[in-house]
Amino acid sequence: MQSTSITIEGADLSIIDSLKKEYPSNHLSSSKDLYILFIEKYNIASNTNLLSVILVNFLERKNQCKVEVISQSGSSGLFRLGREDKMNSQIVNSLRKIVKAKGWKIPERW
Repeated sequence: MQSTSITIEGADLSIIDSLKKEYPSNHLSSSKDLYILFIEKYNIASNTNLLSVILVNFLERKNQCKVEVISQSGSSGLFRLGREDKMNSQIVNSLRKIVKAKGWKIPERW
C-alpha cells in the first residue's frame, strides 16, 4: 500500500469538479466536508487490479483542503513492480497541474 498526503490552498476550491473531469468514470461518495473518489485499474500482465482512493477533506478554513491518495494492488512481490507508487505519482501530478492551472497553491512542508 502506498499513501501520499498534500494540502491545497486557494480561493474557490473546486477540486472535486476538476478531479471528476480528470477521472470521469469512477465512483464518488461524499458527506458534509469529505469526498471520496475511487479509481480502479486492471493490469493484464499481472492479472490484478489496482485500487486508488482519493480522500478530499475540506478543512474548517473553506479555502483549504487536505488530499490523501492511497493505492493498493492485488499483487505482491515482484509482480507489484512499483504500480502503487506510479499511480500515486500520477494522481499527485494531476493534482499539481490542477493547482497550477487554477492559481491555487500547495504550501511547503517543514
